Amino acid sequence: MSGFAVTTLQPPAVGILSARMDSIKTSQVNSNANITLGVNSDRYQTFLVPAQNIDTLGLTTTASVNFKKGEISDLGDSDEFFSNPDSFNTGVAATNAIATIYGDVISTVGFHTFLTFGASQTFTVGNKIAQDNTGAFGDIVISNTGTGVLLTGVGGTDPFNTTDICSVGIGTTFKATDTQIGAPTLSALAGFGDIYQDVSLIYTYPNLEPVDTSQQNPYGNATSVVLGAGNTGLGIGNTFYQNALDGGNVLGGATFIGTVFTFDTTGNPGAATSITNIEGEIDNLRLGIVSFTQTNDIIKPYKIDFAINVWSLSKVNAENQVTMAGLATAIAVLNNPEFGGPY
Repeated sequence: MSGFAVTTLQPPAVGILSARMDSIKTSQVNSNANITLGVNSDRYQTFLVPAQNIDTLGLTTTASVNFKKGEISDLGDSDEFFSNPDSFNTGVAATNAIATIYGDVISTVGFHTFLTFGASQTFTVGNKIAQDNTGAFGDIVISNTGTGVLLTGVGGTDPFNTTDICSVGIGTTFKATDTQIGAPTLSALAGFGDIYQDVSLIYTYPNLEPVDTSQQNPYGNATSVVLGAGNTGLGIGNTFYQNALDGGNVLGGATFIGTVFTFDTTGNPGAATSITNIEGEIDNLRLGIVSFTQTNDIIKPYKIDFAINVWSLSKVNAENQVTMAGLATAIAVLNNPEFGGPY
């Protein structure tokens, strides 16, 4: 029995539906669909396993890079700056100094206004310092609760100078009723750099890996996600981002490590040398990550080719199972005398 051309079976409706079910079963057997599915599943695994292992190696190496970035963050933190301050007259000079000290481990750079005072003060982060006559003001972002302070959000008619007295308060204008702290002994700029983790992204097809036959498009919902322990081996390719940068933007999912500052390297040559040495170690580790990325960019497309075959064959099987289940239900109803059968 096969096909809908069957017209002599009794009862005829049940016979035609039964022939259709037999036709589907015969087609599956004759096409060796399950054998082909098994072969493609095996070949998918053949490429998935090394892709997973290589991604794991990449994650381990990236973790080492990020650990060393944390060491650099500790060496160049605000305590080091206030112990051996180094400041500049222009923002360009301040940010260039950051690049000189920290090389390729920083994601973004900027500068703060650096003020020092002759007598020790108590500074609270978030309060403002305002200056008489110049109209200059800024938010206290970092302080050593002594004679030095770094300001952000600096504004006013003129920049801070070393002549006019300052006050600490919550307003943007100098007030005699606020705590007066005298004129700064130094007004300059200090560079800073933000350090984020290195990350890798993978471009994934969540409808395909794992197979989701409820979806109509295996490539649907494609997305880039940060490579992590839970998605090793997946996707069609990897992209490695030093310092989590994509253009000028920090990628979602990247973790902030810390902020580093310019400092007088002659005041602490040991810290400067350690930073340079760690940067060299990071550069070597990144070479390994790049090689892992390039390898998986070759392996993963082969894996995806076999994944497509697995999805397609699984999709046909799933649809056939649904069709046969429907045919079985219909045949049971048509055969039932309670509903006037058999038909």
